[in-house]
Amino acid sequence: MRPDDPRRVDFDAVKRMPFEAVAADRGYVRDPRAPARANPVLRAPDLSKLLTKRLGNGHWVYFNTLDAGDSGTAINLMLNRGLSFADIPLF
Repeated sequence: MRPDDPRRVDFDAVKRMPFEAVAADRGYVRDPRAPARANPVLRAPDLSKLLTKRLGNGHWVYFNTLDAGDSGTAINLMLNRGLSFADIPLF
């Protein structure tokens, strides 16, 4: 795919998207009992808990407390839940 192709995914922009919004599309909500305001703790209906953090480069990352293999950026969150690159928002 050429750099000027309109179907090109801007992966850097996806990693900078508000993580809470990306996760909300997958059923996660902010855990009101967690004190982390800057780094929200998110829960899903299956009770998995995601710890989140924004890195110095602006990318959001997460770690699933129930599955050590489920961590990374918003892209990993989507791909680890069975979505494809076609499901990643285009910018």
